[in-house]
Amino acid sequence: MPSALETCQESVVKLLEAERFFTPVPIMHERLKDLRNEMLVTLKSKTGILILVGTPKGKNITPGAPFVTLEVRLTVSVMENVAFNQGAKGTKIGANAFGEQVAAHLHNKIWAHGKCLPCLNLETVERNGLVHCRVDFQTTVVLTKE
Repeated sequence: MPSALETCQESVVKLLEAERFFTPVPIMHERLKDLRNEMLVTLKSKTGILILVGTPKGKNITPGAPFVTLEVRLTVSVMENVAFNQGAKGTKIGANAFGEQVAAHLHNKIWAHGKCLPCLNLETVERNGLVHCRVDFQTTVVLTKE
């Protein structure tokens, strides 16, 4: 039985992979086998930039109802090692530009069963040469019994 939250995450990965703009950037998700190592290698020696589709989190917004409706929040992060990304092997497109395009491409995009992904906000933080642009989305899911 597929998980509603995993389906949301997988759908977002597929939606991003289908867009030509994101072709030069590795798109990763938290269910990859050796995610930590893949991220380190990419940021320190490959393109210097990556997109990470986080695991969605759900909050029941119908606790008294005979069914469960989750308010789902999903974060897509663009992480950039500026020194590598602006170098010879990099894309030369910054984390903010990719983050804004993530928001633009996914905003209100249908991911499954008529459900859309409205963009809530975009936030960028820089620390020690690593730029992290975070894009938050929210949707709802009604859980079904199998």
